[in-house]
Parts: sequence; structure tokens; C-alpha cells
Amino acid sequence: MVLREWVARLVEQHKYAVLGRMLKLSKETVRRFELGLGIPERSTLRAIALHYLEHHPAGYVAERKLSDDERDVVPLLKMVLPEGEEAAKEYIRTLVELAKSRPDALPESPDRLQWWLETVVAAEYAAQAKYEFEKRKRRRKG
Repeated sequence: MVLREWVARLVEQHKYAVLGRMLKLSKETVRRFELGLGIPERSTLRAIALHYLEHHPAGYVAERKLSDDERDVVPLLKMVLPEGEEAAKEYIRTLVELAKSRPDALPESPDRLQWWLETVVAAEYAAQAKYEFEKRKRRRKG
């Protein structure tokens, strides 16, 4: 329901053909989705959902729960660390080693924090790899 309403708002701003190019779908697919005709293919839902998440990174539920004052989106951890999983983990290790060099500066060892940060970074990169699509050639039926 959320996606259909969002596509309807986009259709008011763009023509079906333009929106189809943005979503990498045919204009007829966009039209049928907007009007609720038939059951959309999983690839159609995925393309629309990914485009929706590009414009609403927090997602629908999270945005609905936030007050107007809290609408800033917190970036993913991988976005504030050096690019690449290994580079990000190395940066975390360096920070922890610097913290360990001054044991009086922290109330407890930063080892648990290091484990948590590396786990989050690994999960973010794993999720990215899982949802990246490879373009594949369509086979003709028959």
C-alpha cells in the first residue's frame, strides 16, 4: 500500500515513461502497479522498493515513528568509516589500539566496543552484497 501510494505521487510529477526509466521498468508495468491491476512480479516490487528506500532510507515504519524534530537520518556505520570492509575494520582496530594506549582515559577496555563495531560493519557489507543485483540477460520463453 505504501509503495502504491508513493508511485501514485511520483506519477503526478512524472510521466509513466520517465518513471519507468527511473525504476528500470516498462511504463506499462508502472501504470499497472499504480492502478493495482494484477499481481506485480517480485522484480517489480524490488525495483520500486529499492527506489523508495533511496528516497526514504529509514523506511516507512521508522519515519512514521519519528517526531518532526527527529527526522534526521543516522548514516550507516560503513558510511562514516573508510570505504571497504577491511579498511573500515582496520580503522576500528587503530582507534581501539589508540584507546588502549591510554588506559586511564576509559572506564573499561574497548575490546567489546571493537567487537561490536566490527560486527556491525561486517553485517552492513554483507547486506549490501546480498541485495546487489547482477544484470542478467532474459531468456525468451519457448
